[in-house]
Amino acid sequence: MVAIDRMFERTQESLDDLEEVGTIVPVVTMYIPVGLFIALPFFNIGLGSFVNYPSGSMALYPCIEPLIAIWCIKDFRMVVIKLLPRCKTQVTETVRSVYSSNGTKTIVQ
Repeated sequence: MVAIDRMFERTQESLDDLEEVGTIVPVVTMYIPVGLFIALPFFNIGLGSFVNYPSGSMALYPCIEPLIAIWCIKDFRMVVIKLLPRCKTQVTETVRSVYSSNGTKTIVQ
């Protein structure tokens, strides 16, 4: 019973984190830029290159939102980490690792 309670608490904490970050990101990427885009001309403030930012940030938000869920919820994150292929280190031409017949590692330059 204690393990279930701890698992429930952990899941609830990750959902709380998701709610907090999931609220901040749309405000920064959509609501504030569009609000400024609408409000600044009323005060006779030129927008300049800022004109392109609201449409670009609104286009990127649907791509960012699932990444937030994957980052905040541990179970999602673990599945993604397991699905991603492991990066293999590349051996440079000057240094190569050679295993001898007795299993010890020697470095040949």
